[in-house]
Amino acid sequence: MNSDLEKREDGAEPAVAPRQKTAKERKREEKERIRRYREEKQMEQNSRPVRRVGTFTMGLVMVLTGIFVIYWLLHPTGNLAFLTYFAPAILIMLGGEVLYNYFFHQDARFKYDILSGIICFFLVCGCGGLAVLPVAYEYFGPERHITETRLEQEIYDVCYDAMKNRGDIASLHVIVRLEGVTYDNAMTYGDIAPSDYVDIRICMKKQYQSKEQYAAACQSVMTVVNESGVPYQYVHFDTMGEGGYSLGFYQDKFSQQLSLSELAEQVTIAE
Repeated sequence: MNSDLEKREDGAEPAVAPRQKTAKERKREEKERIRRYREEKQMEQNSRPVRRVGTFTMGLVMVLTGIFVIYWLLHPTGNLAFLTYFAPAILIMLGGEVLYNYFFHQDARFKYDILSGIICFFLVCGCGGLAVLPVAYEYFGPERHITETRLEQEIYDVCYDAMKNRGDIASLHVIVRLEGVTYDNAMTYGDIAPSDYVDIRICMKKQYQSKEQYAAACQSVMTVVNESGVPYQYVHFDTMGEGGYSLGFYQDKFSQQLSLSELAEQVTIAE
């Protein structure tokens, strides 16, 4: 009491304790501090030079791709499929560009060129498409069909010459399918590979009274086909009209050695 009166008599203000900040005010100050820090960092980054990563790789890939395509146009017999083997080299070049900028330009800001990566991707896909075009044309083009038709006629002529004196054959049809990716336009039926498909269809006249008789006739025709030396995967026999017999032979040694009774069991009657 005495001290307070003394202070008042002297004219001095009594000491006041500082006001404590509320939690809301402290949170507001913290947000303001973080905002200022981010602005300073952003200004610092904006002041640094910008280096685009991926542009050099895109330019190099475009130059190399253009050279390879020009070479292929000048030498169309070549195959562009080997370009797809160099696709991982794009990742190597892009990674090298990133490492170079990281070690030698640490004071710069990096901006990855996404457009360059997309262009490189489409360049590789385009080269792959160009590589597939010649193979697709060779596999599905008209030259393959012409070659298959010629081989069918060759096998037909050989079979006809071997069986023309028989009086029990009504018609003969040959189907050839070259299954390989590549083939020779000048190939003969002797060049047909085991992977190719050859189907010989023989229609017999309807003059057989039993399955055993029909099986014996088919077996004798198969002997002529095997002696002619034509390649085949399957030989199918049937007869004209409904209720006829049907029998098939594969190019298999076991099926060729079946007895007459065993062959007769495999004969089916068409409905």
